[in-house]
Parts: sequence; structure tokens; C-alpha cells
Amino acid sequence: MRMRLNLERYILVRLHKSAVLAILMAATLQAQGLEPLARAYREKNTPQNKAPLAAFAVAHPKDQDGALALFALGASEKIPAEAVKYLEKANPRLPKLADYTAMLLAAGYYALKDYPKAAQAANVVFSYNPTSPLGARTAPIAAKIYLAAGQPGEGVRILRRYSSDLAQPSGDLLLGMCLEAAGDLPAAAMSFQRVYFQYPASHDAVEANAALTRLRAQMGSAYPPTMPQTILERADKLMARTPKVAKADLERNIPILGGADREVAQVRLGEADLRAKEYDKAIQYLSHLTVTSSEADAERIYHLFTAARRKDNDSAMRQTLADLAVKHPSSPWRLNALVSAGEYYILSNNYQTYDPIYKACFETFPASTQAPLCHWKYSWSLYLRRNPDAANRLRDHVKYFPFSEKANTALYFLGRLSEDSQDPTSANAYYAELSRRYPNTYYAMLARERQKTLNVKTESPDTVAFLRSVAFPAVKFDTNPQPNPETLARIERSRLLARAGIIEYMELELRYAARTGGQVVPVVVELASSLVQRGMADKGLRYMKNLVPNYLYLQPQSLPETFWQLLFPLPFRSTVEQKAEAHSLDPFLVAGLIRQESEFNPTVISYANAYGLTQIMPATGRDLSRRLGMKGYTTASLFKPEVNVELGTYYLRSLLNSLGNHWEATLASYNAGKSRADKWMAWEKYREPAEFIETIPFTQTRDYVQSVIRNANMYRWLYEGKPSAVPSINEPARKPDPSPATRNKKRTAPVSKRTDR
Repeated sequence: MRMRLNLERYILVRLHKSAVLAILMAATLQAQGLEPLARAYREKNTPQNKAPLAAFAVAHPKDQDGALALFALGASEKIPAEAVKYLEKANPRLPKLADYTAMLLAAGYYALKDYPKAAQAANVVFSYNPTSPLGARTAPIAAKIYLAAGQPGEGVRILRRYSSDLAQPSGDLLLGMCLEAAGDLPAAAMSFQRVYFQYPASHDAVEANAALTRLRAQMGSAYPPTMPQTILERADKLMARTPKVAKADLERNIPILGGADREVAQVRLGEADLRAKEYDKAIQYLSHLTVTSSEADAERIYHLFTAARRKDNDSAMRQTLADLAVKHPSSPWRLNALVSAGEYYILSNNYQTYDPIYKACFETFPASTQAPLCHWKYSWSLYLRRNPDAANRLRDHVKYFPFSEKANTALYFLGRLSEDSQDPTSANAYYAELSRRYPNTYYAMLARERQKTLNVKTESPDTVAFLRSVAFPAVKFDTNPQPNPETLARIERSRLLARAGIIEYMELELRYAARTGGQVVPVVVELASSLVQRGMADKGLRYMKNLVPNYLYLQPQSLPETFWQLLFPLPFRSTVEQKAEAHSLDPFLVAGLIRQESEFNPTVISYANAYGLTQIMPATGRDLSRRLGMKGYTTASLFKPEVNVELGTYYLRSLLNSLGNHWEATLASYNAGKSRADKWMAWEKYREPAEFIETIPFTQTRDYVQSVIRNANMYRWLYEGKPSAVPSINEPARKPDPSPATRNKKRTAPVSKRTDR
């Protein structure tokens, strides 16, 4: 026995160092599992992370997990020859993921210049049954393969097949290259023009411009002319980000434009000065510019109006509005000016001025997308002042704009007016309709409370007849939570991809299933649940909201509780409950606030530089930490859920105390600042909190306050007195990602704002 042990030690010592490491690793790999190894290598491609994953593959030479380990190695390997080696071994053992391995093999073979094998692999994706979600991703790879192999026509065919789903502008740039190589120069020029004119700020636009210069010289008079509208559209796209570049672009192109197009371009030179905040220069130029085109003149006056607004020049604003009404009464530029003027005067509660502006807006432009908003603002102003015509205007809003986001608001306040008129059966009818059609909205919540107070069982026949005459938009949504065989197959593939540690492929598979399979509920539940299990509840929530955008209009009882708990998740539940209780706050309202602020992402940083779950600004965090006597506090502490929620709840309590326990004003203050909330509170003598909320002039803040209160009501229904059906976990630490692509857009201090539902 001793001799055998000595021999084993001798053999072990003589083994190569990496083999020893692999043998030692193999003993613990089974317990550790595949996914964490694969995700570690996916996230950080280093030899240290690769070694245990490779050892796992060796330790599982025949089972599916071993094949998935090879797939994970191939998907993350940077050296093409190595990637192909792993994928070729994995491919025959993973028939359910054959299109994924084929796409990666196509890219690998292309890098190795083995074009026949690359094309063969790409065709596996294109012919996969059921249809692969990778078609549009593989098409550019295939086009490059065919281009390199001297078959550009095949590249054109593939790119056109997937044209609607290609990533742009790179898709059109590649299409132009294939068309040019195939000899179809006019079509190539048009493809390059799309890149150059529609995506002017992209690097691809630079390449497209070089190609256009080459083709222009080569084609001569056969070169397709540039349409004037595309020149103006390019300048418009540049205007938003780089007005000075847009101005130079316009100046360069004005000589080749004629007639009304030239005049519009001349007007937009003034707009460029306006966008660059050179207001006086813009006013000087536009005031002295003479144009004969009605369209150009209407735009010129609109830009003068905007400059006057930027300078708070009330008389100039009124004059330009009058000029538009006289000279261009039906121009879209007048509509834009009316909406902008209404926004300006509503910020100072100047209803004597904004009432006629909004009235002119919806009466002159009844079919415009702005008409519902203008009609609502005018109707709400009448309601606040108990104008006798208010009820008629609210009914008109429901009748003529049933698709408006304010239709449910109108129903609620029609109910309140009916109560004031001692007509409880009409009030009950309005409330019932509101609750049926918009069950998860803030106003439906209020309506149900009013119905309890009324305690009326009947509904007015006349009001019911009116409501039945309204063409409310139908909500079509398959609420069946049971997956069919096709959906089950997609879910199974997604789970294999997740086990291979490639979460983005898992998401891709399920997003495609939701978009094409018709069964959104089981797919989105699978997707969000998978992300929750991996410590990404915030991402799961975003998918729920994006894939089920009409969830506010779905009856709660029509879907399983798990569905709603994924839409209203409660990670960090113990932290939220503990900190809320410490500051005598409703934990469900705190949860509702966090859902709106950060979607429960503890490491999010907003555009306004607000941090963490409750979105605290660094300066605010330092001040609050001093008040609480926190030791060792740094800005990075805001990424710690227990610290962030402690500061957020303390701040929320202090605001609530200073505002006399007025929750609606407190939330408005948390979102937009206390001075604004104080000003809005002083505007009117509100008869109920909903009137204050609806009067908030910032759409973002108004929606925020309603959403937080609505969220709290949903959290209370889902969690009060019972455990979560979805695991409530304290997610592992994640590094903060301050990149613009992942930040939430915020604009205010001390705490940021958020409007998404």
C-alpha cells in the first residue's frame, strides 16, 4: 500500500504543471458547477479564468455539460484557431444549439480565411428550423465571407433578406460594399448615401463619404443625385448634437439647393445659432432674413419665438405667436409654437394666458398628435376652477381622445364631478369603467376607494350608454401562462445558453421568442426569473416592462402572481423593511420609490450623477451621512444597499416632516426639489391630493408621483403578510457602470428623476 502511494506521488510530481492544476481542479469542479466558471471566463478573458473551464470540459468528456463548457470556451476565445477547435468538438454534442455554434464557427472560419467552411456554417443558421434568432447577426458575417470569396452577389442577397433586422448603419455600409463589388454602382451609391445622410455622426458615415467620392468620380453623370430633403435631414441630425457642424454642412450645401429648399436651409443657419445658445445672433439673423416660401417663413418665425422664450421675452413671444396665427395659421410650426408657449406659461400657473393657447391648439389642429395633450390641459384648467363647462370638456376628452393617456384621468374626475352633483350612480359608472379598463393605474386605485365610500350598487343608464359609445382601444394580449411546444423548445435552448454562462445569448433567444412566438407571458416570466436568479432583478424588471408595455391595463387576476412579482420585484426586502421601519415609513412605499428610481439596481449611476437604489447625489449623501453620524462613509458607500436605503429613507422622512406629512408633495419634492414642490402647493386650494398631482407642470414629476403611489399599492397587494413567490435575494455586489449606454437619464438634484412605468 505504501509503495502504491509513493508511486502515485512520483507520477503526480512528474506531470506537467498545467496537468497537475487540471487534476486538482477536477476534484472540485463538479461541486462548483459549469455556469459560474463559464461566466467568469466570459466576463474576464484571462488564462486564470480559462483553465478551470477547460478542466471542466476535460472532466466531462461525454455529457452535455462538458459540451456546453467547450461551447463557452469557443464563444469567448479570442484566438480564432482555438475558438474553432473548441466549437468543432462541441457542435455534434449540442444539436439543440446548432445555429449558435454555426454562427460562431462561421466567424472563426472567416478569420482563418477558410471561406467554403465559413459559408457552409453560415447556411446552417439561415436554414435552421425553427427559425434562428441569429439570422440578422450572421448575415453580415456571411456577406463578408462572400465578399472575400469573390461572390459579392451572394452577400447582397443575404443582406437584403435580413435588411429589416440588420444593425445600422453598418448593415447599409456593408451592403454598399457588396453592391459596388458586384458592379451595381447606382444601388451601391444609394446605400452609401443612406449611411452618410441618415447617420452623419457615425464612423461609418466617414467610410461612406469616401466611397461616395470614389463612385462620384467613377460614375460621372450616372451618379444618382442627392435629394434636397436628405441634405436637410442630415443637417437636422447634426443639429441636435453639433450645431456648429450642422451650420457648416448647410453652408457647404446651400449653393446646390434651390427654391424653397434653399430658403429652408438659410433659415436653419439661424437655428444653428439658436442651438448653440447664441440667441442674439440668431435673432439678428432671422429678423433680417427675407424668404418667399411659406414653409420657410413659418419656420423662421418659430425659431424667433424659441429665441424669445429662451430669453424670457414675453412680448416677443406673444408677437411671434400672433404673426404665426395671421401669416401661417395652419402650419405645423405654429402648432409647435403653441405647445411650447403652453408649456412656458403653465410653469408659472398663468392660466389666463395658457388657456386660449391650448384651446387654439386642439381646435386648429384636431388631428395632430398634440391635440389630446392640449385638450386635456384646457379641460383640466376648467375643472380646477369649477367652470360650468368642465364636465362637457372632460366627456369630450373621453369621446374624441379615448386613446389618450389622460382618458383614465378624465374618467376619474368625471366621477368626482358626478359626486359633487349628487349623482352617485353616474359616479359609480365612471369609476367602474376606469377600473375595468385601466385596472393598475393610479386613478383606478383611487376609483376603487371612491366606490367603497359611495357604496352604490347600480350604474346610471345614461352614463353607461355614453361610455359604451366611446371607441376605447382594445387591449389584445394572450394571458395564457402555459407554454406551447414551440415556446418550450425556446425556453430549453435559453437554459442551455445560460448554463454555458452566455447570458446575452439567453436573453437574445427569449426576446426573439417573445417577438415571434406570440406567447409573451411564459417567455417573459422565464426571462425575468432567470435574471433574478442571477442577481439581476433590475434587468428582469426592464424586460417585463418592455415586453409587456400594456401591463397597466391587464386585470391582476388574469395572470399568475409570479408574473406580477417579477414586474414588482422586492430584492433587498429585509433591508427595505428594516430601514423603513427605523424611520416610521411604509416599506411598500419605499419599495415603490426604489422601483421608480433605480429599478433595484444597486450600482446604477444616473446622468445627473445620482447613485444607487434610492438615487442619492454624492453631495446629498455626504450631508446626510454626517447628520446620521455614519463612520467611514465615502461616495462608494452609496452602492451598498444598506447604506443607500438608510440615507434615502432618512431623507424621505425629513422631507415628509417638513411638508406636514403630505405624501404627494413629499414625492414631488424628492423628485424635483422642495422649492418647486412648495411653489406648486401654493398655486391652488386643492380639494384632494389627486388635484395637486395633476397640476404638477412637469410631466416627468407628475407621472413619478402617481407611479410611486401606484407601485406601493401593488407591493402591498403582492407582499403584505406573505412571502415572495419569486426568491427575494440580496444580490451580489456589481461594479458600478457609469457609461452613458447604461445610465438612467436624470436631470435634477438633490435626488434624480425617473418616469418610466
